[in-house]
Amino acid sequence: MNLKIYHMLMLKISLKIIVIVYWWIIEFSIDYITPLSLIINEFVTNSVKYAFPSTNQNEKNIFLSIKVVDDEVILKFKDNGIGLPEDLNIYNSPSLGLTIINNLTVQINGELFKEDCEGAGFKLVFPIKWWFF
Repeated sequence: MNLKIYHMLMLKISLKIIVIVYWWIIEFSIDYITPLSLIINEFVTNSVKYAFPSTNQNEKNIFLSIKVVDDEVILKFKDNGIGLPEDLNIYNSPSLGLTIINNLTVQINGELFKEDCEGAGFKLVFPIKWWFF
């Protein structure tokens, strides 16, 4: 029997997460909230795992905003990490994370777009019921 011992290098990552939610009450049914929370989890997980490979970067930021425009919710996600490969096709990616995000986007009748920004950026647009205060 072989016993292998692995040593983990623990890195302290100072990360600032900015969340902006505008002044609307948004009714998220369970059909929306479950896939939406999993999509946000995938975005954040991928940023933490891949966006900041160097500990030399001073500011490590993740930005998330959710706002309503007409009858749609627009979720924007970005980080200021190393960015996405230029040739990445977000709709047909070998990445498990993007495959999960795309499948969940279909479940909420949404559309996913890659945004041009410093780091990685995505915009998710999906229909929703809403009303004002």
